[in-house]
Amino acid sequence: MGIMNLFNRGQKKEEHPYTTAIIAAAGNGSRMGLGFKDKQLILINGTPVISYSIRAFEDATTIDEIIIVSKEENILRFADLVKDFEFKKVSKIICGGQTRTQSVFNAINELDEKTRYISIHDGARPFVNSNTINEVNYAAYKYNAAACYVKIKDTIKNIDNAGFVKDTIDRTYLGAVQTPQAFSLKLYLACSSLAQQRGINYSDDCQIIEQGGKKVYLIEGSYNNIKITTKEDIALAEALQKAVNNV
Repeated sequence: MGIMNLFNRGQKKEEHPYTTAIIAAAGNGSRMGLGFKDKQLILINGTPVISYSIRAFEDATTIDEIIIVSKEENILRFADLVKDFEFKKVSKIICGGQTRTQSVFNAINELDEKTRYISIHDGARPFVNSNTINEVNYAAYKYNAAACYVKIKDTIKNIDNAGFVKDTIDRTYLGAVQTPQAFSLKLYLACSSLAQQRGINYSDDCQIIEQGGKKVYLIEGSYNNIKITTKEDIALAEALQKAVNNV
C-alpha cells in the first residue's frame, strides 16, 4: 500500500497541509551548448519544457500554490506562458539568485504565510507526473522529508586517479535521486541554518536535510522523469512524450 493511501485512510484525499511548489527554472543551460541558453523554453513536440512540469503540479491535489523561479529576462515570457496555458495555481514568478540554492531561498522568502511544506522541482524535468508529486508530498507529511528516485540499472565502478577500476560497487541499495523533493518548511529552514553555520555546500535539497542529521524518505519514481541537460536529451524527451501520449 502506497504512502499516500496510508495517509489518506479514513480521511478525505483533499486534506493536507498547505503546500507550495517551487519550480526552479533560473539555470543557464550551459551544458546545452550554443543556441540553447533557456532550456526551460525549448519546445518538446511544440510545447515549452517548463509547461509540462507546471501542468503536473497544477493537476496534483496536494499542491496549493506554485512559485516559479526564473532568470530576470524570462519573467515576462513565463508570465505569458502561464496566461496562455491558463495555469491557475501559479501565484508568483520571481527572479532567481546566482546559485540554485539562492534561487530556492528567494522563493522561500515569497511563500504564503500558510505554507507548511514545500515541494522543490527542477523545471528541466518535464515528465514528472501528478501521482508522483502527491506520493512524495504525503511521504513528507509523514516523515518531514521525502523525494523520488529510481534504481540504478548499470554496473557501478569505483575508479582510481590513474583511470583503473578499484572495485565494483554493490548497486542493490543505490538510487538516482530526482525531483520533486518535499520538506517540512520548519525542518528545511532549521537544516539550512545549520548548513550555513558549518559552511557546507550541497548538491541537492535532500543533502541539506541529511547533513542536518535527519532522514529523507524515498518514493520510487519513474525513469521517464529525465532532466533536460544536453542537446541529446531533447530527442529523447520528444520520443518519451510521444510514447506516453500513444499509451
